[in-house]
Amino acid sequence: MRTAILFLLAAGAAMAQDEEIGTRMFDVRFLTAPGTEVGEEVLVPPVDWSEPMAVPVLTDPNMERFVLSPEGVWPLLRHALPSIGWDNPGVSEEYSSGVLTVRAPASSLDRMGAAFDFLNRTLGRRVTIDVEVVRFQPGVLESLGAGAGTLGADVEGKVREAEADGKRSSVIAVLRAVTTDGRCATASSTHDRTFVMGYSAMLAAKSAIMEPHVRRHRVGAVMEIRPVLAGDGEPAVLDIRLAVAQPGPESEFEGGAPGEGRVQQPTRSMWAWEAATRVQPGRTSILFAGSADGIAGDGEVAVLVRVSVGEAGGDFPSGPEDRSLRVIDAGPALARFVNRPGEELGLPPEEHSGGGGAVTIPDDEAESGMDDEELGRRLLEPLADDEKVVHELVVAGGKAWMRGTPAQLEVVSQRMREISSNRRALAVDAVVAVIPETEWLKRKAGIREASAAADCVSRAVRGEGSRVAARVRACGISGQVFHAAAYDERPFVVSRNVEIADEKSAGIPVVGFLRQGFSWTARVRTGADPARASVLFEGEQVWGGVITAIEESSPAGRAQSASPRTFESSSSTTVALGAWTVAGVDLGEAPGGGREARVLFFRVTEAR
Repeated sequence: MRTAILFLLAAGAAMAQDEEIGTRMFDVRFLTAPGTEVGEEVLVPPVDWSEPMAVPVLTDPNMERFVLSPEGVWPLLRHALPSIGWDNPGVSEEYSSGVLTVRAPASSLDRMGAAFDFLNRTLGRRVTIDVEVVRFQPGVLESLGAGAGTLGADVEGKVREAEADGKRSSVIAVLRAVTTDGRCATASSTHDRTFVMGYSAMLAAKSAIMEPHVRRHRVGAVMEIRPVLAGDGEPAVLDIRLAVAQPGPESEFEGGAPGEGRVQQPTRSMWAWEAATRVQPGRTSILFAGSADGIAGDGEVAVLVRVSVGEAGGDFPSGPEDRSLRVIDAGPALARFVNRPGEELGLPPEEHSGGGGAVTIPDDEAESGMDDEELGRRLLEPLADDEKVVHELVVAGGKAWMRGTPAQLEVVSQRMREISSNRRALAVDAVVAVIPETEWLKRKAGIREASAAADCVSRAVRGEGSRVAARVRACGISGQVFHAAAYDERPFVVSRNVEIADEKSAGIPVVGFLRQGFSWTARVRTGADPARASVLFEGEQVWGGVITAIEESSPAGRAQSASPRTFESSSSTTVALGAWTVAGVDLGEAPGGGREARVLFFRVTEAR
């Protein structure tokens, strides 16, 4: 972990030579414990048909952990209490296994105890994240004016009313995670069922035994989350990975191989989102909403998030005259967020796990904030030269430790708010509109204009001569790659592996998985012009993959086939915030006959 001490620490006044020296042990494990243990494991998100397994948590081992190193505790204690005679031979410290043993005058030990209490309360502020996954009936969120981002008080009330109305919505999952600043937490609510989804064979010279292959089918919701605080009442940053699965229709398939029973084929509707985004503590935000044609049915699934933050520890009287120590949250300015590529949909490889590749965007390294030293310089810029004394500011453990007068502390705190706000909260809204070919030919010439594109999307949303085949919107922060998807998963018997003995043979079913739906991955950067953004955007829709049995009979048994269509688009462009952009067009046969155009639109807006 990076720990930079920006300025030299000044020694305080010498202590009285005749004061009795005492010894006290301070437990500093909370202050020095890593925010994310390397190798820590959680339940796998419900996106894999294989047996439950362990996966790494959200953050990678190199990510900023927002904690103090054992070596950093002692300098910060000296910074908090400058008037103690630290250079006196009677003062000493020793750190071992999370315990700091200090020898010092009794009065100094009491003040150290108060300082450690302040540090524990300040760094241990509880952060509670409540997440609700709700399916709203078609058009409900639109009618309430509930877009992506933090909801206004009036809109929030209307959304909560709709959530409580069983005719307009249904709750899929409720999750809660409790943690502290910069530390990962997980929450899950899942349900498992087992199905016979394949067979293996045991062959002898004159006989074959087909052994059922039982798989676990998981539905529910899994969340991994890391909050990064930005100060009292200021927007925090949440680093989130969320996966939600609901059960769909179940079917059975008769393979027809000797000794083989029926293959059970459960389906799932899936929603997934990975991003770092800004939220306003104490308010409800809609950070993801998605729908796509398929087994999920009508409506739009939305993720409602509310963050509650415990009270700050206040200022600590620490120096001569009217100076106090304030610990200022610096996370949004310093934090690194891993850029994760999005999943491919399409037809995964023929393997039992379901496979699946990744839609990558160039430059997928972690998005990093400024370093400690640069932040320290920028925080002191508003102060007069004679106020920039050498011992007033330390940046360590994802915090700025500032000692000064009330006026100086307010100036630096305000400066931190300005710096943290540079990581803007943005929303990407992507829509696939299905338009009859004749209508598309009339409109395509003018659709390059923003107003015509907006009108085309509005018509599709209202169902006026066209429709929305998929819509997925999500929030992220400027510069970071984030990914969102709404799709279905269906298993089917792709082929058969044949095993032969002297007089017997068996066809072992090979199970594959068809994923249909809509997925996108984007990176949005804003620059000097706040009304424009550069966008790298990749979108993919897969549809029409009806699974049918291959009727050819053979001793090995039957298989199934699927013929999905895939529409992919990749864009690198500059856009005006709020304007719809056409990212791609697919013109082809409509499922019910005739021809249609599938048009992919996206827009970037400032998340409120």
